[in-house]
Amino acid sequence: MSTEKIESKKIALNQKINKLKEQEAKLKEAERKSRNKKIFELGGLVEKAKLDHLNSNQLYGALLQIKRQADNPSMLKEWEHIGGAAFNKDSKEKGEAIIVTFADKPSLETRKQLREFGLKWNSFREEWQGICHVENIESLVKEHNGTIDFAKKERLAEC
Repeated sequence: MSTEKIESKKIALNQKINKLKEQEAKLKEAERKSRNKKIFELGGLVEKAKLDHLNSNQLYGALLQIKRQADNPSMLKEWEHIGGAAFNKDSKEKGEAIIVTFADKPSLETRKQLREFGLKWNSFREEWQGICHVENIESLVKEHNGTIDFAKKERLAEC
């Protein structure tokens, strides 16, 4: 085999190796981002449960206690029920994720009222979005020929 062929094969193999290293780095980055997202969500749950006042030893001890009980299927069912009920209560208190659209641009006063209800303008989609109680804004939206949609697909199916 000639030296040129050997060199070209070396170059091709090095390119493949570099491509694999690049893919491996991308995979590790995706895994790191996924792990960080999960850790962030868990921290949010600790805060939501109002346990963020505990010091690290207390919180870790509580989590170890939970781990001991996590093998019990009836305990898991009970925790799932309690957690689901708490999430539902929170969402009912805060309102629902809604999308408001208007045929024409609403007046400055109407836009101000929408902001007061917690809605924000999405310039890309050209719609108002946010979480609030529909009954609070229903008359305002109807008065200005707007429509209200629910952001959650399962809620859309119920209506």
